[in-house]
Amino acid sequence: MLLRPLALMCLLALPATAADITLMDRNPVLSHDYLSGWRFDEGIFGRDVLHYLGCETLACAATKSQADLAKAKPQAGLRDGMFQNLGGAVSIGEIFDSLANTALMLSQVIKISGPIVPGDVDRLKEFVEDNGLMNCSEPGFCPYNTVIALDSPGGHLQAALEIAHYVQQNNFVTLLQKDAVCASACSMIFLSGYTTYEGVFFPRRFAHDTARLGLHKPSLYVPPRSYSADQMNEMQDIINTTLNDVVEVFVGAKVEIDILQEMYKTKPKEMYYLTTPEMESIGRVFHSPGAGRFAPTRAQALTLCAEDYKARYGRYEPQLLRTMASGQDVFITYVPRSDYACYGARQEGQWVYEICTPSGSRPDQFDRLACQLFRCAADMDGTMENCGSAADVHNNDNLGDALKDLRNSQLLRLVNDTLRSPYRSNSIACTRTGECAYKPLKPVPAWVTKAPVPQTYCGQVDMRSPVNLKRLQHALNANGMNVGTPDGSIGPKTLGAIGTANKRFLGTDSQWAQPELLLALGIPQDEVNNALICN
Repeated sequence: MLLRPLALMCLLALPATAADITLMDRNPVLSHDYLSGWRFDEGIFGRDVLHYLGCETLACAATKSQADLAKAKPQAGLRDGMFQNLGGAVSIGEIFDSLANTALMLSQVIKISGPIVPGDVDRLKEFVEDNGLMNCSEPGFCPYNTVIALDSPGGHLQAALEIAHYVQQNNFVTLLQKDAVCASACSMIFLSGYTTYEGVFFPRRFAHDTARLGLHKPSLYVPPRSYSADQMNEMQDIINTTLNDVVEVFVGAKVEIDILQEMYKTKPKEMYYLTTPEMESIGRVFHSPGAGRFAPTRAQALTLCAEDYKARYGRYEPQLLRTMASGQDVFITYVPRSDYACYGARQEGQWVYEICTPSGSRPDQFDRLACQLFRCAADMDGTMENCGSAADVHNNDNLGDALKDLRNSQLLRLVNDTLRSPYRSNSIACTRTGECAYKPLKPVPAWVTKAPVPQTYCGQVDMRSPVNLKRLQHALNANGMNVGTPDGSIGPKTLGAIGTANKRFLGTDSQWAQPELLLALGIPQDEVNNALICN
């Protein structure tokens, strides 16, 4: 029995005081900081929040008191007959999305900050009861329940798991506010913001893109001394039970296995912070104002696509740098031998982007017509003139292999023709049954302006940068490997010359230019440094 309170401390440092549990003066979400990119015309009840506040704009909503928000909340949803007479017009998913959004924007907000210690779950329950903050239609069914905002470095793992169970059982909404940090044991509470209805899962967790969610391998503290065999067995049981509880939180919360693996790869004294795309894979992320209003650099476009790929497949793909083409108003990168492509363009002053993914890849449920158009155009030597709305494809190549033989200029023209001309702010997407609709294109998010380029790519040559490529082409010509007139656009001739140079100077079989090859071709060190990503 003496071991139990000692072995369950999952900490970076032992907390001296309990978590601070307070009631915020006003819900912070209904503001420009969070909802500048929110589409109020989406969802079956998307306009109700503003409508029932008597507002048409966020500026108006920001002037309302918490009492005004509380008064509007009962009117903003469908409390009576919520799931009756749907008639196929709306899905349960749409209803639960609306309920979560309404609760998030209009409910009172409990803030939990500071380290988490044993007994905090009882303090939280008492706080909720004393302030009348439990809002349930029936026990365990609380679609409009209170928001719990988290800003904690973590603390006692078992105490956090107890709070997480309380949060999930009562359908509380979890929130990471602007600039909040929720790390270690705190993450268990955030992930428990979800509900299930008739076996169907619905997330109820939200975060600002400046917030950080940190994970690491649980740390079980045991004071150094001699232990008996029985004590060691008890300790092993405690460890196994606790780690199993952690896994159950991840499984119940429908968190990708790749994120769980990142947690267990991260040592207890280190921290793995989820990227914004990883956060989007587990909940709704509010983007900082400015999305789509800046021209992404090549490094920023690479970061956007690389982090998206990492969130989907659990790793960074080197080919995303090696295939990236960009121009003044467009960019595209893709992965050979796969159907993944990431591309964007400027439309009427705003930058938007789109992703092609293999069938069934999370989180897309639609096939983008543009992805088929790319494959069709590759059949036609990079032109779309004979690609109709059906986008007939005459080969069995995957998207990446269909694109790999096209020059930069052809790739950029495809993106320009697909995103800038035919569909404007929308893209056609089709379900597996063939039903098609216009889907809004995403603005390039503001977080990429602050995110570092993934370390995987740092130190590599940005070979397809027009400036770097033209310099490389001049050097290849000077060394007797003719690529024609240097034009900063890669094609079979340039790739073949790079392969020949690698064999001659480095003894390698590759069509990719490493820093060593640039130096061997006589390019000065300072120019090589300038050609590197992350320089």
